[in-house]
Amino acid sequence: MHNSQQNFRLTPQQLAHRGVYTQDIERARILYQQHNQHRNMRLDPRYLAEQQSKMQEQEEDESDTESDDSETEPEKSSRSSRSTTETYQDISHMLLISSLDRNWIGNDPNETQYNFQIKFSPTSDGLISLPLYENNPTIPATITQANNGLRGDPNNSGWSLNGVTYQAYRADQPFGQIVGYEKIVEQGQKCVGLRNVYKNIVSIELVSFLTPGLKQPVDYHSSLTHLLISDPYYLVEIDEINNVYDGSSRDLSNAFSVVVPAASMYTSPNLIARHVEYKPVDDWFKKFYPSPLSSLTNMTIKVKTPLGKVLTNLNDTIDIKFVYNYSSDISDERNEVIVIQTSKFFSSNEYQPTDTILIKGYYHHNTSSPESQMFNDFMNRSEGHSILALSCSDDSLFLQNRIHIARPATLNINTGGLSELSWYTTYKNDEMDTVETIDSITTYDTGRLINLDMQNLYCFKITTREKNMNLLSAQSERV
Repeated sequence: MHNSQQNFRLTPQQLAHRGVYTQDIERARILYQQHNQHRNMRLDPRYLAEQQSKMQEQEEDESDTESDDSETEPEKSSRSSRSTTETYQDISHMLLISSLDRNWIGNDPNETQYNFQIKFSPTSDGLISLPLYENNPTIPATITQANNGLRGDPNNSGWSLNGVTYQAYRADQPFGQIVGYEKIVEQGQKCVGLRNVYKNIVSIELVSFLTPGLKQPVDYHSSLTHLLISDPYYLVEIDEINNVYDGSSRDLSNAFSVVVPAASMYTSPNLIARHVEYKPVDDWFKKFYPSPLSSLTNMTIKVKTPLGKVLTNLNDTIDIKFVYNYSSDISDERNEVIVIQTSKFFSSNEYQPTDTILIKGYYHHNTSSPESQMFNDFMNRSEGHSILALSCSDDSLFLQNRIHIARPATLNINTGGLSELSWYTTYKNDEMDTVETIDSITTYDTGRLINLDMQNLYCFKITTREKNMNLLSAQSERV
């Protein structure tokens, strides 16, 4: 090793003179050239400046390291805590839920304004195109039918499309060619739906709920009634959330909230509470600890009496049997109304004059005239109808089965009277039944109504833990 270090300092000629082998001479020549290059580079000013800059940077890094090491442990802990906990914050969301928005047109008899389900981000309705054939089982759907996800009426007498007439449906024949398409609303999930899906839920609480102050019969007595708010408190239960209370009974232990009357809105002259606001009896609510609830997809709300019975009315929704035009005095146009006869009886304590009813899915049994669709649209209008009066097909009965509403007419400011819409005048004269002809009706109408004044309004507060975007933005700006 010592000889090699000495040899690379000799020139190739000197090595040859000393009798060194040819391969050693070549290796020595290469080492000699590298040595000279390295020596020349160390004498280059640019090289010296570069080495000096590197030494300064190394000294600064060592100084920063010493400064970090001198930081106290509490300071380190505080900075670490800020970097982890301050990146999250609790956000409160207020939820307003009306029992009117539930699927009251559906077929679940147990679902009422005191017992229904909420879904978060449910599937919504969508339009689908369905073919119409030469030999089609149904005629094209009306706008109302299509919006309710229904096909048209049975094709018993033929139909027309774009000026072409097609025959009545024959089950023994093939469908034939597609002659057109119709847009039908594909029904999504029919329930109370909220657009947002809440995640990392810290707590859920009931703020209040508003309910009608109705009277109910006492054990079917003909005259005795009691107010719905006569119980001292009610239990609000949510099937998906438990372990809020530790009660002396199963119903108390299952309660999500215990509510008592907080305020009443009265009507004159009998001072019966029209609506009553209920609030929790205490400040206790559901907290998810030590970690938040990952997500909540639905909530099933039930309001129960102190005995654990779900509150209910006789019927807050009723199917329509048929409608007819009626006037108690034909000489006075103010007495002319439309009468809705329902398929089941209802209580006058629950349906009262001035209440507003909403109708969905109504179709008059007589669809032979062009005005029939206009009448269907009038019955299904979004603003609903005010109840003018109640009656019964049998005056000896305790319950009612007829609701009187205003006919399609407007107030005439020139004459001071009512101006009936022309299409309705034609329709009632040609197609509408009267009290004298209703006994001969063989095909009934379709549709269902609900009393808007009997619905509840629930207010919930959901608190979620979310990233503090303001802090993250500030940190990114400093970087």
